[in-house]
Amino acid sequence: MDDVKARQLDYAGLGPGVAETFAENGVACLRGLVDPAWVEHLREWVDIVIAAPTPRSKVNSNHTYIVEPHLWRNFAGFRRFAFESRIAEAAGAVMGSRQVRMYNAPCS
Repeated sequence: MDDVKARQLDYAGLGPGVAETFAENGVACLRGLVDPAWVEHLREWVDIVIAAPTPRSKVNSNHTYIVEPHLWRNFAGFRRFAFESRIAEAAGAVMGSRQVRMYNAPCS
């Protein structure tokens, strides 16, 4: 049996056609995938990152955005979201993959 097809993600937005939409367009909208508790968790961690950026972070002169390389590696709250929420499982299902790997491209 194909592991990918056998896996069932408990998320109503992952219906027929989502994987095809992703394959055709490189993007698919999964509204409601991240529940409000995770959103609040991430909001708290965004404040932490802004208050204490790493030496490799980049902030524009107006302080309207911050680029924080390796976010999930440097901040436990983002690591927890990446590994404990259903985001990776949904990504695997949309991509038709049994495994999802995070890759950090070097920032220049």
